[in-house]
Amino acid sequence: MTRPTTTGKAQDLITFTRSTTGTYLGSDGLLKSAAINEARIEYDASGNCLGLLVEEARTNLLPQSIANADWQKIDVSITENFATAPDGSSTAYKISETTTNSIHYAQQLNIQFTSGITYTESLIAKAGTNSVVQLLGTSGIFGNLAWANFDLSDGTIGSKGAEANAAIKPLGNGWYRCSLTMTATVSNSATAGFIILVPNKTYPRAPTYQGNSDNHIYAWGIQTEAGSFPSSYIPTSGSAATRAADVASLAVSEFGYNQDQGSFVVEFDHNDLNDESTQYLLSSTSSSRFIYNNASSQNWQAFDGQSALFFGNVLGNGLPVKLGLGMGSSESSSINNGVIQNTTNATPQDNAGSLLYFGLRYNGANSLNGHVKSIQYYPLRLSNAQLQALTV
Repeated sequence: MTRPTTTGKAQDLITFTRSTTGTYLGSDGLLKSAAINEARIEYDASGNCLGLLVEEARTNLLPQSIANADWQKIDVSITENFATAPDGSSTAYKISETTTNSIHYAQQLNIQFTSGITYTESLIAKAGTNSVVQLLGTSGIFGNLAWANFDLSDGTIGSKGAEANAAIKPLGNGWYRCSLTMTATVSNSATAGFIILVPNKTYPRAPTYQGNSDNHIYAWGIQTEAGSFPSSYIPTSGSAATRAADVASLAVSEFGYNQDQGSFVVEFDHNDLNDESTQYLLSSTSSSRFIYNNASSQNWQAFDGQSALFFGNVLGNGLPVKLGLGMGSSESSSINNGVIQNTTNATPQDNAGSLLYFGLRYNGANSLNGHVKSIQYYPLRLSNAQLQALTV
């Protein structure tokens, strides 16, 4: 948060809480663990700062996120503690084929799924002599079309089923996070956490082939969670584990909030591809929702309790966005990446209350599920031209 009328670092005044630890990618390229109530400033694999990571609570349903003796292995062998993991430890494991003519995979048992709920499985993996891994949902819960092949040599997605929403993200040092999102059609306990070795990216679902004991990949954290996109890695060791939600706020009195007029310029990203859930970027009270997404309309907007000011389509999937909001006594405007989206005589501004929340709703729900890179506040109504220049 910056405020041109004062000196000092406003971020030092931000209150941040999270009742559990949480993981994030650090500036040195290593996956790190933040302590309870410690903010997570995350970077991408190239060392670019993404900003403050703000996520909703999520649970890794798999009892073992790293390979151990409890995993069920079907015509594969697993060598534990074999290679350097993304966190710098030696806990990455090698998964090798056996010489059997069969499907070659590992899995975990007795995971409970609920019909109609969307789940995302993710795996952190690296190419060995094999460069392809397949993720899938068990057919009894997700059908036969929820699967995808991931090429660990070039970070691309190969063949996949029609019901699969697949993504692959580089983590650096040859590691990728592969994810598969799918919706359960049956409520039951079933196998999950599938790691399937595949000869190449064009192979079909769960292929049978003659294995070679020299063929292998490296893998590390695996996760299955309820949600339409993968959240940050949640390590488990013996039982499911939950990462609590991030809560960041700043007292309005600390940055000279002007109730009569003002402007915000924000840079952020979020991970919901289809804006399926309500998300908040800046809010203070039920009427002062400065920038948020209403899932029912899938349109980002500002709202003063009576009228809305729309920002138009705001892309998800971690893509950067810059929004500008100018609030005046007689006119207000919304800017999306340098383009004026809406101008209205209505003023989307009310009593801001005592706190301004970042990436979270005023009542502690509806997380951004992304990164807040920067927030600028001006206690005056900037012109549309100024806001356009600040958001390109």
